[in-house]
Amino acid sequence: MSVSTPLDASYDRLLKMLASRGLEWLRQHVEALPDPLPSQHPAIPHLSTAAWVGEILSGLRGCKSPLQVIVARRLSPEILSRIARRIAESETDPSSDLVQSVFAAQAVLADDPRYQLARQILTDETPDALSDRLAIEHPPAEELLRLAEEFVVAPMPSEALSQAYLERFTMVLMRLYGFGARRPQFSHPRVYGQVFANCLRYAEWARKEQSLIATVQLAFCLRLIDPDHDIAPMLAEVIPYQRPDGSFPARSAYSTECQELDDGVWATLMTVAALHMATYRRWNGAEAAPTSQPLHGCRDMAAAIVVSRGDNLRELPKPDRLRMAATLSCATGEDWFSLAGLAGQKIQARDILAIAPLMFGSFTAARHARSCLDLGAAWPALNHAEQPPHMQAALNWLRGSAVTLGAAADAAMIQTWDAAARSGDPAGFLACCAQAIACQSIQTTPAIRIAACRMMLRDLAAIEDATESLQDQSARLARMSLIAWVFEGDSTRARPI
Repeated sequence: MSVSTPLDASYDRLLKMLASRGLEWLRQHVEALPDPLPSQHPAIPHLSTAAWVGEILSGLRGCKSPLQVIVARRLSPEILSRIARRIAESETDPSSDLVQSVFAAQAVLADDPRYQLARQILTDETPDALSDRLAIEHPPAEELLRLAEEFVVAPMPSEALSQAYLERFTMVLMRLYGFGARRPQFSHPRVYGQVFANCLRYAEWARKEQSLIATVQLAFCLRLIDPDHDIAPMLAEVIPYQRPDGSFPARSAYSTECQELDDGVWATLMTVAALHMATYRRWNGAEAAPTSQPLHGCRDMAAAIVVSRGDNLRELPKPDRLRMAATLSCATGEDWFSLAGLAGQKIQARDILAIAPLMFGSFTAARHARSCLDLGAAWPALNHAEQPPHMQAALNWLRGSAVTLGAAADAAMIQTWDAAARSGDPAGFLACCAQAIACQSIQTTPAIRIAACRMMLRDLAAIEDATESLQDQSARLARMSLIAWVFEGDSTRARPI
């Protein structure tokens, strides 16, 4: 590999000035967009692209990039949240603009559990493009890493090269490296050399074809593989073609014509990224850490809304109060039985059968029920009645007795569960969730996980809309707690799925 000479101060200033001019061109176009930006505005894909490129620039700089500030002026969390809701409501394969928007949302919504669930949905739906899968699946699964390695290692003959192929090649390679944040573990050390050789050969093709975009993308990739590689000669093929307005064209051709956002955004963003890589040389930031339990995060957001309406709880009929108190005790850990005015009240067997499944899995909720409610009179009748295994486990949990969990969910139940998920049968899906909660481990399918994420996002959206009764909101919160427990276990303990 080539050994570079250190960039002198004047050249360093030149690269930073060129990058700043490109960002200023983008700022002017972003400022010209409507505020607030409509959710279907045609510029949103461009802003989504700029959002994740801004995160790359921030990682290289080691501090927040001006590009992130510029994009945030129009690409608000509300717009990205609506995109997440659109993913939750869609039953079709995700389009590339959705994938791009969800990947872009990491710069804005990294800690939002709704974003994490939307990303999980797209991961399980497995887009066809390798770069899209790498964008939303982090860290990449072993099979995905193998496919990506095979793609970037395979040499493409010069006569078969095209701009479209190099676009796919460079994006797969960039995302394998996390744009500099990590180094992929290829199957053999020689793979790095083979990929580097491919980049050098493709860069020569890009120079001959005057493809400015391919040139800057390959310069970025060469620096990813070898941080000391000298890319100054490649940048020399790019710098003279910056337009007077600060943008860069797709091809290496001189012109004084100003470009619109649609025409120059991709070439300008890729060139600015390459200029940053030339200046800062290595990744200096940290990757955003995903929320560890996004299902519980969505459940907690919904619980906060329902709790805010809890002042009306005492006005409800006793059966409704019991179910709401059980649901809120499970979701918040607080003693809602006392807050609902149920302390010391005698509970009938039918009411115990209604609230026991709601609290299965929550130590604190079951303890609050035992200490606050008079359950003793109903136990003899329940002891003599035969119950389904999952109901018996819930009753034992509420009583404080030993609970025997099944080793794993059997194949027949998983098949039924998967069929309910694919057919859009919420009742059947939740019935399988109630059975799965009594299993020690669950081997779920992508369809099951997608259905769980979509149900959580839809229920949260319905609770946020605040158009339903308190009882209906409580019912939604109860099934959100059930799904969170089945797929993530206790909020303090992960369970295998």
